Amino acid sequence: MARIHAGSKLGDYFVAFRLATRQTIKSVLKDASSNQLFGQALVKAGVVDRELCEEVVGVQRLYRRTSATLAQRGITIVLDEKAMIGDILVALGFITPESKQECLDYQAARRARGEDAGRLGELLVDFGVCTASERDLGMKVQNWLRGVK
Repeated sequence: MARIHAGSKLGDYFVAFRLATRQTIKSVLKDASSNQLFGQALVKAGVVDRELCEEVVGVQRLYRRTSATLAQRGITIVLDEKAMIGDILVALGFITPESKQECLDYQAARRARGEDAGRLGELLVDFGVCTASERDLGMKVQNWLRGVK
């Protein structure tokens, strides 16, 4: 199972997201020119298109930036195929751990009353904690991690 952490390289993201194999990454790295960015090499090799590459690079930037802030608070989030949407949104910096917990507590209270608790991503948007586009990117990352295309 591939995992992503704060120090993961771009190739690790493509492997964890099941967009490329480790062997493909090695092959592209071997064939890339020394002055070529890795993402550009992946696009040139036809592994991914430019738009998808930019999206993955954006996820990497968000995760790295947020990881440093979370680490200062003693929080580490590792993303893998079991990662839940709340953790992904925290890792990307779209919500705080506290806002995630508040929505989880709200869900638990509704379930305890026998009510429909709603989906966490929907609740976060409904409560104005994150935007629909941020939630959608989090869902896309979750799907990539789980191998859903």
